[in-house]
Amino acid sequence: SAWRRAVCGDLTSCFDFTTPDTTIPTLPDTTTLMAKADAGTKLPAVPLPANGTQSLPATEPGDRPHRPLPYQPWADVDVDRRTGLVTCRMDNDGTVGFPYTVYPNIVFPFAGTPFTVMPGATRSYVWDAAKTNGRYDFTVHGPDGFVRRFAGTVVRDGQEGHNDVGVPIVTADLSNSARLTLQLANDGMTDICFTAAPNDFDGSAQTVWVKPGKQSKLVWPLDRQGRYDVVVTAGTGTRFAQRYAGWVH
Repeated sequence: SAWRRAVCGDLTSCFDFTTPDTTIPTLPDTTTLMAKADAGTKLPAVPLPANGTQSLPATEPGDRPHRPLPYQPWADVDVDRRTGLVTCRMDNDGTVGFPYTVYPNIVFPFAGTPFTVMPGATRSYVWDAAKTNGRYDFTVHGPDGFVRRFAGTVVRDGQEGHNDVGVPIVTADLSNSARLTLQLANDGMTDICFTAAPNDFDGSAQTVWVKPGKQSKLVWPLDRQGRYDVVVTAGTGTRFAQRYAGWVH
């Protein structure tokens, strides 16, 4: 189908048609291996271990090599404090279509909403927090370990007049392919303590205080294969949390 061709391709990228190697490799002689296999049929059955004597095998150490893929997804969120609309923009800078699926974590039935974003295009998912008492919480999933989670409570315009309300804003950037840059901003009237913690892969917990009307940058490392997974929270009492996970190819 057109959808499958857009997101899966037809496997021709596995071949090098520009500088093909047409040599025929020399295959090993299998006579000895066949003799060993035939001899194995005459061996006695392996005895079953007694109850309580078995143990779990150890995981083989190291990382499996990861082939570069044509995916270049990105998703981030914008909160409109005037209308209460929380808009997640899903971009695709890759060379093939990218399938996103959005799942609500609260209020609504847990069911995925699919979005297929073609190369160079953008799609949007909108959560109307005005209808959910200001709360929002949803997760965006995609292939190759891509995950985003956006959660919190929309502080509507005018609410920050109470001097104890903090309004956290976090945006991420991967323009530097060696690291993930998190922009931490405070649109409220009191200091905010942001915490970034690793959910997996490299990185250690970091805490950053941001004063009202100010912003700060936090740099998050990628592991040696270009992976990242970080969760940012804010101590504002609004259940604010944003997760960024994925690969840099």
